[in-house]
Amino acid sequence: MKNPSLELTLRLVAHPLSWLACTLLLLNDLLLKQYFPSFLTGKLSDLSGLFLLPFLVGVFISLFSPLLKLSDRFIRIFSLILPGVIFTFAKCSPAAAQFLTQNLAMRIVPDFSDLLALPVLAGSAWLWHSLAARPAPHRAWQSLALPVILLATLGDMAAPDYGISCLLSDKGVLFASNMLNQHYTSTDGGSSWHNDTSGKYPVCQYGALQELPVQINDLARSTSYRIASRTLVEISTDGGASWKAEPLRANVTEAEWQYLRMAGTSSPILEQGILATVLDLATGNLVLALGHQGVLVRAPSGTYTWVDVGQYRHRSLARAGFEGFAALLMLPFLFSLLVSFLAMRVWALKRDHTRWQVFFTVLAWILLILFGLSIIPGVIPYQSLASTISGILFAVTALYLLSMDIIAYTRMDAEVRWWARLIPRALLIGLVSFLFFVAWYLNWIPSYLLAAFLSLAWVIFAISYLSARIPDKIQV
Repeated sequence: MKNPSLELTLRLVAHPLSWLACTLLLLNDLLLKQYFPSFLTGKLSDLSGLFLLPFLVGVFISLFSPLLKLSDRFIRIFSLILPGVIFTFAKCSPAAAQFLTQNLAMRIVPDFSDLLALPVLAGSAWLWHSLAARPAPHRAWQSLALPVILLATLGDMAAPDYGISCLLSDKGVLFASNMLNQHYTSTDGGSSWHNDTSGKYPVCQYGALQELPVQINDLARSTSYRIASRTLVEISTDGGASWKAEPLRANVTEAEWQYLRMAGTSSPILEQGILATVLDLATGNLVLALGHQGVLVRAPSGTYTWVDVGQYRHRSLARAGFEGFAALLMLPFLFSLLVSFLAMRVWALKRDHTRWQVFFTVLAWILLILFGLSIIPGVIPYQSLASTISGILFAVTALYLLSMDIIAYTRMDAEVRWWARLIPRALLIGLVSFLFFVAWYLNWIPSYLLAAFLSLAWVIFAISYLSARIPDKIQV
């Protein structure tokens, strides 16, 4: 059944102005905000995101318009008003911003000046009216724009999460929080933490890390602490005449950080080292906030103890066990499976090396490399967008290679034994290529890029080496 409202909203999402707004949104978040921070870059995301939101809301509502008998006029007005109302409340009401940040993990900061972006909704309304006045047939490719723009917009709205980045002591109670307004309390000097639902201590300022103190003095124990850097604590027990340095070995490995990115629901941001610190006067414990690793507690005796705070914990990847292994290495495993299919495709040229077969094989290499690039951490900015693109590329590449291999098998005629002998060799090449990623998981190879390079080099060498030594037919 045709749905004119849905077709119109999909045209809006796929319009060049929408693509321009999406590009501006990504460019601002990934580049301009980091290297050219200013009042303007702070507003560009609001402008581009607010321009796109009515179209995305319209797509969602249009899905139910045949069932609910909604008119095109109602869908247009509602889709334009709803984002504006929510945006206004969130920017004017700290309570509304806190609710959205805490419950939906959205990037919301109360700021009246952001209301300057509201007039962009007039541009959305103009484009909507313009396309509605010029009906055009819906093109299938226009639907492809929806997941890209949807994920880019939602990715921009996701709240940044530094982990435990704020600490406070008040009346013998320690408070810890993150930038999602999740709060935790401790009454035993930081040795254990519990959820705090009172909402009385919003100790974490959104968007800014807590300033580290220059020096902390424990007068009851005649001890002073200095945070010389984010990875170095200095202690003095003689009134500051001499200082003992205690470096912290708390770096997060690349594999563990990728696991945190995949497991998180917000936008995790990695800041290595100490993000905040507080002294518990009752126990003399120095509590250090280390973001996604929870807190590190230094007792007066000098011993350090890692303590979990909510979902933030030290060595989370190792403690996740097989679940973490599977989550982190599923895509590299699929890559190694495609490698086995590709090897069979290349070796089939020994029996059928026409120009078209060579072309199909080159295309197979290109698809495999594109899939490999899509699963490199950070190449595609938002995790949800990266998963979608890599999933599509895997499905296309797997179906293509599998169909090519089946066609090659059916053309072998009496040489089935020759084809069957190649299967173990192809699987072995795929397995070895996967072992490089396992070494990255174990931190034997520190960089994913290095593991991917070694894996690809092995694949090219092994397939080429065996191609030169595989006989055209089995010797009976």
